[in-house]
Amino acid sequence: SSAHAAAAKEAGNAHFKAGEWSAALRKYDEALSHAPQDEALHSNRSATLAALGRVAEALESGKRALALSPRWGKAYSRCGYAALRAADAEAAYWFYANGLRHEPSNAELARGREGAMAALWAAESARNSARRAACARDADRPPARIFACSDVHYDHPGAREWVASLSRTAYRDDALVVA
Repeated sequence: SSAHAAAAKEAGNAHFKAGEWSAALRKYDEALSHAPQDEALHSNRSATLAALGRVAEALESGKRALALSPRWGKAYSRCGYAALRAADAEAAYWFYANGLRHEPSNAELARGREGAMAALWAAESARNSARRAACARDADRPPARIFACSDVHYDHPGAREWVASLSRTAYRDDALVVA
């Protein structure tokens, strides 16, 4: 019943404030057994799981809260925090930034987004290393040229020979747009 859920939630909140994460989790789970559609309970469960270091489960609980209340900034924040703790700065940024779309003045979401951005810049992942290498490579490239044309008829006399005569290396930084 809702009275059982409210009592278990209140007990969970008290355990959470006291730093008794395991006891809080048990109470939130008990409350959810009576009120499985309560987004605040899923959000509280997410925070508790994150405090326990169980970040994958924290993210899942946060996503459940988000599914139940897709415009609620706290749910985005819970997901962002769990993603950041799981070292997925890109996902964390996505959650925080999208939460700010719904609650633009939410300071918690703004701080989280800034933290996610800092983590993105500092990340030593294969993906981030590849991005930095591509940026460095592109910085040293000469400016590219873009050509546009229409009505290219490959079946016209001489067209195949002309294409075959083009250099395979001289135009690598150029682009051709055919309409």
